[in-house]
Amino acid sequence: AAGPSNGGIETLVHVGRGYLLAISERQRAGPRALRGWVGVDGDWQDFNYARTGSFRPTDATLLPNGDILVLERRFLLGKGTAIRLVRVPRRAIAPGRTLRGREIARIAMPMTVDNFEGIGARPGAAGETLIYLISDNNFNPLQRTLLMMFSLKGR
Repeated sequence: AAGPSNGGIETLVHVGRGYLLAISERQRAGPRALRGWVGVDGDWQDFNYARTGSFRPTDATLLPNGDILVLERRFLLGKGTAIRLVRVPRRAIAPGRTLRGREIARIAMPMTVDNFEGIGARPGAAGETLIYLISDNNFNPLQRTLLMMFSLKGR
């Protein structure tokens, strides 16, 4: 089924062994979930991605231990932009399931936050995982293009 205008697949990440995980930004799978798909070699199967409030997934990255870190964003008039990072255990990823992650970080005003739409991860020299976030200014003078790096300790 086609997604809503500007609300189809926003998140796409390789999760190993040729599998891709895709999550829609606005295509609902019930009142508290969004549609998602996991696929390999053109064979796609549905899953649901649990929503929290008005946050929507914008990207995801594979962590060194195989878990997925999902970047979610929201914009509310009067409150502005906020993002959250949600860790989804690799073992939770399967067709027919509802994926639920654990929020590990939330960034909201007055902290530095903008239209974050990209996330990446890599191992750091001290055994930590370095997380990179990038925002898009949409050619709007009220928004900025930012590249931020954070350290995630532990597995």
